[in-house]
Amino acid sequence: MKQEIQILSLPQKIRDEEIGVERGEVYSYPIHGHLYYEILVYEPFEGEITVNGRRFDTSLPTAILVSPNDFHSISVFSSTNASYYKWYLQREYIEAFCNQALGSVVTQEAHQHVLLSLLCKEAYENQQDTSFLNTYAKAIVLSLFKSATKIQSFGQSVLLIR
Repeated sequence: MKQEIQILSLPQKIRDEEIGVERGEVYSYPIHGHLYYEILVYEPFEGEITVNGRRFDTSLPTAILVSPNDFHSISVFSSTNASYYKWYLQREYIEAFCNQALGSVVTQEAHQHVLLSLLCKEAYENQQDTSFLNTYAKAIVLSLFKSATKIQSFGQSVLLIR
């Protein structure tokens, strides 16, 4: 059985910006990809996140950077009030900053999650300040790639940070 995969374009509300951040309540979403980078920082919830077929239990705090070449889905197994922060980052913004395309990364380390959550909260509350948002986006990307380990999946590189 073939499964249709949705490719999402940048949300209209931030199409004219390089980056944007939002906060919401965790919900299930079928497998999909993007034309942009996305960073998701989740509080623990009963469910799983799948990136390129690799499943991650979300009973731990979880942060993911999903690249435009990768596919992911979110499955919530029971009702939750867990929240998330979601960053939208245009491909050109990340690739200019990093001087290369990036693969997806996942971290479930508690100490790293505390840092990422604090950065996301501050960025969300100050998102009208573009220079502030740019600084925090770069800090989050650098933090996610600090100590990455490659995991091969469907011929694409997916990284798990330990």
